[in-house]
Amino acid sequence: MGRAILRKKVQYKASTDKPATPLAPRDSNIPPARRDSAVESPNSSKKRSIEQVDLTNENNDNPKPAKQKKSTTTSSTKGGKKNEKKNDFDVSGIHLDGEDDDSCPIFDTCQDIRNKINAELRKGTTKAELVRQISAQFNTREKITASQLQRFMDNKGPLGGAESGAFYGGYVFFEKLRLKQGKPESKKRLEVKQAHPNGMPRKDSANTFVTLPAGEKAYIDNLGRMSTSDHGRI
Repeated sequence: MGRAILRKKVQYKASTDKPATPLAPRDSNIPPARRDSAVESPNSSKKRSIEQVDLTNENNDNPKPAKQKKSTTTSSTKGGKKNEKKNDFDVSGIHLDGEDDDSCPIFDTCQDIRNKINAELRKGTTKAELVRQISAQFNTREKITASQLQRFMDNKGPLGGAESGAFYGGYVFFEKLRLKQGKPESKKRLEVKQAHPNGMPRKDSANTFVTLPAGEKAYIDNLGRMSTSDHGRI
């Protein structure tokens, strides 16, 4: 029995897409594009990033210490101490009898004032600051200078430098400072008040002359009192 053969007609359906643009003929003068310079794969950028990180880490194995900015703590501390010292020395609220015409009675010897000045210098107070504070105590005379203060400091004894403005101004300043701090009068000060009820003489011992019999000598004690060895006249 013969096998039947079926034939099916295949229908062609035209494509609705635009016809493909024919390829242009290749120009022999244009070199072919390099594959590696056109588009980099995503993995290549990751690889490069890793290499850059590794290179950075290698360079930072021994990093240089970063320069530190100069601390302003020292300068601010100095400024704070300076302001604190200025407040401690502010005696403008203290008034002494006789200071309006610069005639306060003095109950410290010249050597006592020098000792107080030296004590402040040992604390770190500058001579310039002391000159300013001492000068501020005058109302009728010119201010003292650093050289005048130094000449006063070069003297010795209870009356050495008694005529200097540094003696008077120094006494007024330190007496106001004592009152501000609430300190009592020292034993030495009370002795000076007893020996000189009207205040210390303002005559420098270097400019004091006495007439004495032959063989007599004059002496000045630590309170600024003058005496002779026997019957000498002052």
